[in-house]
Amino acid sequence: MATRLSSPTQSMVAAATPSPPPITYVLSALTFSATTLLSLLKGISTLIITPIYHLLYRPLSYILAPAVLFVSIILDFFVWTPLAVIRYLAEQAYPIYLLVGVACILGVVIGVVTRGVAAGTTSVFMDATRVEVKTETREGMVLEPKRSPRRGSSQRRFA
Repeated sequence: MATRLSSPTQSMVAAATPSPPPITYVLSALTFSATTLLSLLKGISTLIITPIYHLLYRPLSYILAPAVLFVSIILDFFVWTPLAVIRYLAEQAYPIYLLVGVACILGVVIGVVTRGVAAGTTSVFMDATRVEVKTETREGMVLEPKRSPRRGSSQRRFA
C-alpha cells in the first residue's frame, strides 16, 4: 500500500517496501542451528580424539613402523613399479595401436567397396542373370535340382 504525501509545490508517492517472505527466517534459523551443531560436534570429537591420538596412535605408530615400511616396500616392488612399466609401455604403444586400428578399418572399408564394385561390373559386363533354384518337397523330403555344368566347362556328365 502506497502512502500519498502532498506538499503545496509537489505531490509525491512513497512506496511501501515489501517484507521478506517467511521462508527466509526459517532458512536463517536452520543455517544457524546447523552451524552451531557442527561446531559442537567438532569440539566433542576433538575432546575424544586427542587423548586417543596421544595414548594409542603415537605408540602404535612406533611399534608398527617396521611392518608399515615392509608393506610399503612390497607394494612399491610388486604393485606400483609394474603398473608404472605397463603405463609407460601403453603410452609408447598407443601410436602403433592407432595405426593398426585405422589400417584394419580402412582394409575392411576398401574390401567391401571393392567387392561391391566387382559385383557391379560383373553384373553389367558379363550379363549375369540370377537363376532361381526351386526345391520340391515330397513326403517330408527336400529335393534339390541337379546342377547343370558351367558354361564353357569341358567336363560332361555321363549318365
